[in-house]
Amino acid sequence: MLTNGNILAMRWEPMDESLAARVKGGFPVDGPMLDEGMIEINYRKQIVWDWKASDRISPEEIYHCPVCPRDSWLHLNSVYEMKNGHLLISFAKANTVAVVSKTDKNIIWQWDSKAKFRISTHRSSCRMAIS
Repeated sequence: MLTNGNILAMRWEPMDESLAARVKGGFPVDGPMLDEGMIEINYRKQIVWDWKASDRISPEEIYHCPVCPRDSWLHLNSVYEMKNGHLLISFAKANTVAVVSKTDKNIIWQWDSKAKFRISTHRSSCRMAIS
């Protein structure tokens, strides 16, 4: 449940075949590859906000797990509403964590296999520098 009392639910729907063909990685399965997203539902059971991964992410940007089936693209598996209203999400089959702006639906921060990091060895701090 979101702080405004609405429900945020994850959803999956068949991905367009031409888009699915551009996804790199994974092994074929019977049936379509699923695209994922989120919907916000108010107490009247109305969808008041939605987000679809393929509207915001290009298949060329994020690689699908090479040893996973191509049944779902990114496999959205966790969503958390941050204090500032943004949504922290994770994609299991893409080894990615991201922050989605509720205002404009853009991904405003992303950590994935292409990110570089450095962890300080000083005992009093553990910092990550993301580039």
